[in-house]
Amino acid sequence: RENTAVAETAEKLYTELGDLGIETLFDDRQLSPGVKFNDADLIGIPLRITVGPRALADGNLEFKWRSESEAGTLPLAGAAPAIVAMIRGALRPA
Repeated sequence: RENTAVAETAEKLYTELGDLGIETLFDDRQLSPGVKFNDADLIGIPLRITVGPRALADGNLEFKWRSESEAGTLPLAGAAPAIVAMIRGALRPA
């Protein structure tokens, strides 16, 4: 099933990011994406990674920096190291 693939992919990514030392909040509540996105903004999550059925069907994940208005896509293959690089790049002093 589609939702099973989404859940399994999200759990795997969560584990991989944790193994790479990235503190991650895994929002698996049965709420609409809009509610989850709003809550992430309210608590100040800087980078949101979304595993959704449409992007996943294309082999991608969606990401959105809290400070930016547009979301982007990231290939699922090698996503965890790419996310780590994105985060570490954002934390570097200018």
